[in-house]
Amino acid sequence: MQDAGTNYLNAEMPQQQRMLTPDEPSGKALNLLEHTFSYHRPTFEQQQHYTAIRAAAKHFAEVVMDNAPSCPDRSAALRKIREAAMTANAAIALGGISL
Repeated sequence: MQDAGTNYLNAEMPQQQRMLTPDEPSGKALNLLEHTFSYHRPTFEQQQHYTAIRAAAKHFAEVVMDNAPSCPDRSAALRKIREAAMTANAAIALGGISL
């Protein structure tokens, strides 16, 4: 069964969506910074992807809470799940373009 995020995640990345290299002209770097640190109003499709990621992260966090003892490692695991969800959402918001 295919979930809502599969098509988006398997889509080919356009040529412009690549990592910035240190030798890029400063104008491109400044444009990339502007893109990275500006607000991106989500489309309906992006909202569906955000919802899928949040639901999966929440489920995984619940599994960790139910099965790992309360300790610093469990706390770290939960923080990393949150970080992973936030980073995935950033990838969606930025359309795959990153620094």
